[in-house]
Amino acid sequence: MADISSEFILFLEKNYPDDFRRATVSDVKDEVINSIISRRSANFKVWQKVPQWIKNGCGDRIPKEVLNGSKSIKVFVAEIKTEHRQRTQKVQKTVSTGLEFLALGYTVNTAAKLAKNKDIRARMFEYENNGGVMTPEMRLRRMELFEEDRRLLMQEGRENQPEKYILLLAERLRRNQKRLERIDDPRRKAEAEMKKAALEREILEMKDRIIAGGRQGLLVEYLQTEFAQKRMNRLTGDVLARFTEVLADMGVKIERVNDERTLDREHMVETFKKDYSRVNKFIVAMKSRYDGYNTGLGVKDVLGMEQGSLSNVVNNRIMQRVNELNV
Repeated sequence: MADISSEFILFLEKNYPDDFRRATVSDVKDEVINSIISRRSANFKVWQKVPQWIKNGCGDRIPKEVLNGSKSIKVFVAEIKTEHRQRTQKVQKTVSTGLEFLALGYTVNTAAKLAKNKDIRARMFEYENNGGVMTPEMRLRRMELFEEDRRLLMQEGRENQPEKYILLLAERLRRNQKRLERIDDPRRKAEAEMKKAALEREILEMKDRIIAGGRQGLLVEYLQTEFAQKRMNRLTGDVLARFTEVLADMGVKIERVNDERTLDREHMVETFKKDYSRVNKFIVAMKSRYDGYNTGLGVKDVLGMEQGSLSNVVNNRIMQRVNELNV
């Protein structure tokens, strides 16, 4: 039998499956092997010159236009690097957003989903702002993402963060109150009154859970964030008075804060250090949401904040990985 290397067999298997099958049958003749080697040797030499990191990334399958010389290896590598860099930038932005959600106290899965949804919506808005026409399907998808976020936040708050959920309930109570003021139909008014009573009961339930869990400190910390302050500014009249009473029952007094974000770098670092495992799980969750895409980002990189801001740390680590792939 004619001599044929295992590397050549791999090349055939991934790029020319018909030739691979012909070359690997049990009773293959030497002239068949020689014919395949002769026909594919030039393609094989090109395949060998392609950087191994690219072959690893595409499962050793190289586009036919590269193998037959229509596109040079240099151009092909440049395109892969550009695609890789664009993807790392997208992942970096989403990971950074997700880490902020994580620092706000959301669970790993919720933070990852919220970050990914926000990234998808941002790309939709960018597409639209650049003159792209949003199809009805795209608009529906965007609304579905907003609805999914709403469900995630409701579930997260109800199950894990009563200190955040209680403010969300107050907002819903505010909207219900405005609806009550506009309704004239007796049946619809009765439904709104029942909804109001249900929301008030749920607010009291969250109050009891906050007290029982000793989460008043977390409540104060959350209410001091810019996000919570903006939401509280929308509470008025009876709803504001009732919510203020509920907070007072927990020993919490509403105070306005300036516009400076409470969630600064030092706060995020301390949050991460207190729960190293959650950050680690989050990194794994984000990688899985990008189809196993490996940014090289780990918990130590997140905790190494002394090197710079969160975005810089994440970005530097990812760009380091890109630079390591230079040919």
